Amino acid sequence: MKFRWGGVDMENVTVLVHKWQAGDSESREVVFGMLHQHLVQSARGQLRKYGCITLQPGDVANEAIVRMLGSDASYSDRTHLLAVAALRMRGVLVDHLRSKFAGKRGASPLRVTLSLPELKSDTSGEPFEVLALNQTLDQLSEFDERAAQVIEMTYFGGMSRKEIATALDVSIPTVDRDLLFGRTWLSRELAS
Repeated sequence: MKFRWGGVDMENVTVLVHKWQAGDSESREVVFGMLHQHLVQSARGQLRKYGCITLQPGDVANEAIVRMLGSDASYSDRTHLLAVAALRMRGVLVDHLRSKFAGKRGASPLRVTLSLPELKSDTSGEPFEVLALNQTLDQLSEFDERAAQVIEMTYFGGMSRKEIATALDVSIPTVDRDLLFGRTWLSRELAS
């Protein structure tokens, strides 16, 4: 079974990434065009969950790509590109929320529930602050970096279990275990 992204086989996307890394600007434009479509879709899902965020999906995707272009990172393949994009998307959303609530007395931080499909181990239905989720994800990273990466790639990057397994060079069952552990750990920490 061939996996496709933006109508292109994943192997061909990796070839385009390699051409871009070798200096082909046309390949870079094609890759970032496909990445933009993917990020808009992912951002649309994230923003739907946080109704009061005033960003548009295209704005989130654009800012994430600008941040990616502003770094000296090199990408080995499509999966690595998506993993970095997940980090940048998380940064865009968190930075927006921080600036939105900074200096506002009585401003109540945005609250979400962890009954989202991506973080489904929460059974209490209690809402948690998005910024607290970000901070707790950073703490999880100190405790178990790979579990935090798996949560981030799933939640912010919209990556499949197979893509995450490839990016982290682990098996799909390992990704599943990390997801279960990460979800449980985050829920417990946020509930306390």
